[in-house]
Amino acid sequence: MNTFRINKLPLLVFLIIAGFSLQAQIDILKLIVIDLSDTNKRDETIIANVLGASDGFDGSFDAWKLLNYGGNPNIYSFHAGDKLAINAVDLGAPKVLQLGIEAPQSGSMYQLSLDQIVHGNPYEVLLEDKHLNTFMDITNASYYFQYGGWSNSTPRFNLHINTNACIKCDSLNIGDFFLVDGDSIEVVDRTRLLAIVAAQGDLTKVCVSHVTDMKNILRGATWF
Repeated sequence: MNTFRINKLPLLVFLIIAGFSLQAQIDILKLIVIDLSDTNKRDETIIANVLGASDGFDGSFDAWKLLNYGGNPNIYSFHAGDKLAINAVDLGAPKVLQLGIEAPQSGSMYQLSLDQIVHGNPYEVLLEDKHLNTFMDITNASYYFQYGGWSNSTPRFNLHINTNACIKCDSLNIGDFFLVDGDSIEVVDRTRLLAIVAAQGDLTKVCVSHVTDMKNILRGATWF
């Protein structure tokens, strides 16, 4: 039985319990993780767009995560050590949120998908898998992964919401590579970027978070 009991309630009742105003037309991002060996074993977490809400626990809106039992996975947003089943945040600007997933057995395959209940255009959501150094757009597609192998104390995943595909790679080292929807991206510094420009290389396959001075890097370059 899933101890995230509010998942069993209709959405409107769920919002009332969580303290949301039904008149506010609050956008909901629901993330669902499913054990592919037994699709009855699943869990959900909610991210809601609430003006002025913080990334951490807001007593008027948020709910702590109650961990599941019976072989069910757990999914939650994570902030400053807190695990949240419902997390109201302000998505008026691009946002990166930590996403925790726990599973009872290492090696099992899981599906992570996104369901959006919004009153305007859907949000662009990229999933960062820090274990595999990959990014994937999950706005309209599910992500499949094998649980296990991540030993860091922080969650394995980050959610990049409405970042307009601008991905930061500050946590990676210069010279590292990571994948974005199957494309290999190189983490560069100014020296490496100048070399790529001089060789008329592919500037769509670089991440420039470590480049603090872009002055004159593209000066005179007309080939791209």
